[in-house]
Amino acid sequence: MSHTASGQHLVKALTHSALQIQKKYPSNKNITLQWVAGHREVLGNELVDAAAKEAARGTSSPQQTLPLILQAPLPHNISTL
Repeated sequence: MSHTASGQHLVKALTHSALQIQKKYPSNKNITLQWVAGHREVLGNELVDAAAKEAARGTSSPQQTLPLILQAPLPHNISTL
Protein backbone atom coordinates (compact mmCIF):
# COMPACT_ATOMS: atom_id res chain seq x y z
CA MET A 1 0.00 0.00 0.00
CA SER A 2 1.42 3.38 -0.99
CA HIS A 3 0.86 6.55 1.03
CA THR A 4 1.19 9.90 -0.68
CA ALA A 5 -0.02 12.26 2.07
CA SER A 6 2.52 14.79 3.30
CA GLY A 7 3.71 15.05 6.87
CA GLN A 8 4.26 18.79 6.37
CA HIS A 9 1.71 19.66 9.07
CA LEU A 10 3.85 17.75 11.58
CA VAL A 11 6.98 19.66 10.55
CA LYS A 12 5.12 22.96 10.99
CA ALA A 13 3.76 21.91 14.39
CA LEU A 14 7.20 20.80 15.61
CA THR A 15 8.84 24.00 14.34
CA HIS A 16 6.19 26.09 16.08
CA SER A 17 6.68 24.13 19.32
CA ALA A 18 10.47 24.49 19.14
CA LEU A 19 10.14 28.26 18.71
CA GLN A 20 7.75 28.44 21.68
CA ILE A 21 10.22 26.51 23.84
CA GLN A 22 13.09 28.81 22.81
CA LYS A 23 11.01 31.91 23.64
CA LYS A 24 9.91 30.53 27.01
CA TYR A 25 13.36 29.23 27.99
CA PRO A 26 15.92 31.48 26.28
CA SER A 27 19.47 30.20 26.43
CA ASN A 28 22.50 29.80 24.27
CA LYS A 29 21.39 26.28 23.33
CA ASN A 30 19.97 25.39 19.94
CA ILE A 31 17.08 23.10 19.08
CA THR A 32 17.74 21.04 15.99
CA LEU A 33 14.99 19.29 14.05
CA GLN A 34 16.21 16.70 11.57
CA TRP A 35 14.01 14.89 9.09
CA VAL A 36 14.78 11.19 8.73
CA ALA A 37 13.66 9.62 5.47
CA GLY A 38 11.35 6.71 6.12
CA HIS A 39 11.66 3.39 4.32
CA ARG A 40 14.49 4.55 2.06
CA GLU A 41 17.06 1.87 2.89
CA VAL A 42 18.55 4.06 5.63
CA LEU A 43 20.70 2.03 8.03
CA GLY A 44 18.72 1.39 11.21
CA ASN A 45 15.49 2.70 9.69
CA GLU A 46 13.34 -0.11 11.05
CA LEU A 47 14.54 0.61 14.61
CA VAL A 48 13.90 4.33 14.18
CA ASP A 49 10.50 3.63 12.61
CA ALA A 50 9.53 1.39 15.54
CA ALA A 51 10.71 4.02 18.07
CA ALA A 52 8.77 6.76 16.26
CA LYS A 53 5.60 4.64 16.26
CA GLU A 54 6.07 3.93 19.97
CA ALA A 55 6.44 7.66 20.64
CA ALA A 56 3.36 8.42 18.51
CA ARG A 57 1.35 5.94 20.59
CA GLY A 58 2.52 7.79 23.69
CA THR A 59 4.21 4.75 25.19
CA SER A 60 7.89 5.75 24.92
CA SER A 61 8.12 8.10 27.91
CA PRO A 62 6.01 8.58 31.03
CA GLN A 63 3.79 11.56 30.22
CA GLN A 64 4.56 13.37 33.49
CA THR A 65 8.30 13.42 32.63
CA LEU A 66 7.76 15.30 29.36
CA PRO A 67 7.77 19.11 29.09
CA LEU A 68 4.20 20.43 29.33
CA ILE A 69 4.11 21.40 25.67
CA LEU A 70 4.76 17.75 24.74
CA GLN A 71 2.18 16.22 27.06
CA ALA A 72 -0.73 16.94 24.70
CA PRO A 73 -1.33 14.43 21.89
CA LEU A 74 0.20 15.27 18.51
CA PRO A 75 -2.01 15.43 15.43
CA HIS A 76 -2.16 12.17 13.48
CA ASN A 77 -0.52 11.94 10.08
CA ILE A 78 -3.19 10.76 7.62
CA SER A 79 -0.62 8.60 5.82
CA THR A 80 -0.28 6.33 8.88
CA LEU A 81 -3.98 5.50 9.06
